[in-house]
Amino acid sequence: LESSGHPKKALELLQALLKEHGNSRKTPFRTAEIIWDHGTLLQRMGEKLEALKYFRNATKRYKRLEHSYNLAGSLFNSATLLYELGRHGEALKACYSALTAGAKAHQDLKANVALQMANCFETMGDELQCKEFYSEAAQAYRKLGNRRKDSDICYRLGWMCMKEGKLKESEMLFFQALKLKRELDYGSSSARYHLNRAEGYRSVGINAKAISHYR
Repeated sequence: LESSGHPKKALELLQALLKEHGNSRKTPFRTAEIIWDHGTLLQRMGEKLEALKYFRNATKRYKRLEHSYNLAGSLFNSATLLYELGRHGEALKACYSALTAGAKAHQDLKANVALQMANCFETMGDELQCKEFYSEAAQAYRKLGNRRKDSDICYRLGWMCMKEGKLKESEMLFFQALKLKRELDYGSSSARYHLNRAEGYRSVGINAKAISHYR
């Protein structure tokens, strides 16, 4: 229903399912799953505060059920919402809780949580911690074979190094980002790479190199 453009009807269906399973002790996993789905749908609909309530509810249930993967996943979802709501300190706490709950044992969750933590630290102005978690996220995505995420993070780290005047380090990171982008989509990615490099060099006053990349 949601994919066909009827999110409200999908929400009504989830509410009906929750009424059916909510008070049953026979289907605790199914109830937790419905609550999780409820939160996910509300998040997509832009109802962030309401979605947060459902993810926290799911977290409590998965904790009782001792389901480490879904427990860590629900905590990560809460962290994402808290970050979007501008509550960055709370988002970081949720990320640390996700790692403690078991995210470290699952490469996909480990990658996502590390990236979210990097975003939080960058927004809060802690570039040292930010770079540490960006690097950790990139390594995890690399192990998963997610070259797009790996490339995006390498580019972001390269940009940060350029702002700090660390041109050799930024050059290496930009090259790694380009290499990964070429593997994904040579033509358009290569053009975007050179345009971004040109804009980056121009912004810090290195016009000669900017011109070569514009060309």
